[in-house]
Amino acid sequence: QYCNSTPTWRTAMTHGSPANRVLANNKIIFTLYDDSDANLSNRDSDAVRISGTAECGVAKQAMTMTARPLALSCLDSAAHAVGNLTNDNNLTNNKPVSANRVINNGVINGDVESSTTTSNLNVINGTIKNGVPVKEVPGANVVSFYSSTASPMSYAAIPSVAGKKTITQQLISPSRNPYGTTNPNGLYVLDCGGGMITIDSCRIVGTLIIVNLDPASRIEKSMNWEPVITNYPALIVSGSIIIALSGTDLLEAGGSNPNFNPADTPYKGASNSTSIDVYPCYLRGLIYATGDITTEQSTSINGTLIAGVNMYLRGTTTLTHDSTYVNNPPPCFVSHRLAVNLGSWRPD
Repeated sequence: QYCNSTPTWRTAMTHGSPANRVLANNKIIFTLYDDSDANLSNRDSDAVRISGTAECGVAKQAMTMTARPLALSCLDSAAHAVGNLTNDNNLTNNKPVSANRVINNGVINGDVESSTTTSNLNVINGTIKNGVPVKEVPGANVVSFYSSTASPMSYAAIPSVAGKKTITQQLISPSRNPYGTTNPNGLYVLDCGGGMITIDSCRIVGTLIIVNLDPASRIEKSMNWEPVITNYPALIVSGSIIIALSGTDLLEAGGSNPNFNPADTPYKGASNSTSIDVYPCYLRGLIYATGDITTEQSTSINGTLIAGVNMYLRGTTTLTHDSTYVNNPPPCFVSHRLAVNLGSWRPD
């Protein structure tokens, strides 16, 4: 109860240091432990062991249990905007799309949830819930946390296409960083220095953190993208981004004839040395931007979209929610609230 009602408990408490509470004539002593690294405050996704003792007169009872942090409530949605969510065309979603402010809709084939109102100007083939509680969203430390363990990609080394810095027909993975040193977890940070970046026709196995980018920056055409660590984000943007996938397969043949599944980066366990393979166009994972997110063309995303400001869903957008992020939320996407692990209660 203390942790769930105190958002700052991770910094207010110290690993292994008892805290006393008095309830009527009863004395309660509880101690929190982070058994992973003895530090409650450095990772909000760490589980906690709770040891408690209750005393009433000469009676005394001690119990211990373990608890896990719950996911931020925004991860329950297929897409969530801290500001407004506007769908201009055709959206299909298997879990609600939500906004902490207003939802403006075109055709939506799925449920919607708004903390204020839904315009309902077109067709919504789903349930409409207005006035729902404001959803929890990530704090200000997301970009710095993931950047701290990421390897840099050199913006200067990226070639220009039609005057725009463009990453095209590249394989990016724990074994492949065409613009810098590799990272075992596929975590790469790209500082655009205020410039524009376009990413198209690539296979990415990893997490990209893009900072200082022009808001017209785009991810487009055919992409095959998923994170290395299953519950990690695929993309984190400090700013705004446009995602405009074509919906057509990603081909190795054509252009520079890249090989997207060499021995060091197999696809679904298979690798070869040819350049004739075909990959489905999708972006799988959690996508978070501190600014706006815009989708265009035929964008299909398996995961969750979270916009720190507004979200604009244009073209034909298909959002398939991935419960991975609810069941096992990544760092910085967890609530201060805890849930007791079933079967963990035992006498201390």
